[in-house]
Amino acid sequence: MKHLLRVMLTTFCLVVFTATAFADGTRMTVYENADLSTVQRIAIGMPQYYPTGENAPTVNDLMGTMFESSRVSKIMILSYDDIASNIKRDKHIDIKQLPRKKAMAIYAENVGKYADAYVIATVTNGKRLQMFFEVGDAKTFAGICDYRATASRGDVASAFVFKELSEEFFRAFDSATKKQITDREEAEKASAKAEKEAVKAALKKSKASKK
Repeated sequence: MKHLLRVMLTTFCLVVFTATAFADGTRMTVYENADLSTVQRIAIGMPQYYPTGENAPTVNDLMGTMFESSRVSKIMILSYDDIASNIKRDKHIDIKQLPRKKAMAIYAENVGKYADAYVIATVTNGKRLQMFFEVGDAKTFAGICDYRATASRGDVASAFVFKELSEEFFRAFDSATKKQITDREEAEKASAKAEKEAVKAALKKSKASKK
C-alpha cells in the first residue's frame, strides 16, 4: 500500500526497466516480471494534477475523461466513482467526502477487492504538457508498467488533450499486453523446439555409440 500512496501523494518518478519506445515522446515501460495478461480490470485512481487557469479541467473532469477514453481498451476499466461507490456500499465510508489524503488511504486499502490493477495519472507542465500513467497491482501494489504521453507543442490542459493522451495510454497498454503474450508464446515454441532437437540429438548419439 505504501507504493500506491507514494504514487498518489508525490510527483511521479519514472523508473525504467524494459522499455518499448514510441514516437512523439511517448514510452511504454513494462516492469520486470510483470504479467500484463493477468490484468482484466483496472481502476482509475485520483490523479496527481493541479489545475492552473480558470478554464482548466478539474481533477474530477480529468478522471471522467480518462474513464471515457477507456472505451478504446479491450479490458474492463472501473472509474473512481465505481470504486468509491463500492467502498461506500461495503464499508459505509464515502471517500468522496473525505480530505484527499484520507480518501486515498482508504482507496488504497480497498481497491484490490474490486480490480486487478490501478492506474494513477500525473500531469506535468514543462516545455510541453505530459501525462504519466503508472499501473500497479491493486493487491500487492507492485509496479506493473508505466506510460509517458507527450502533447503536441502549444497544447494546454484541456478535456480534448487529456482525452487524446488517455486514449494513447489505453491503446498502448492493450498493444503491450498483446506483444507480451505473443513473445511468451514464441519463446515457449522455441523452447519446445530446442528441447525436441536436443532429444533427437541425444538419441542419434546413443545409436551411434552402439554401433
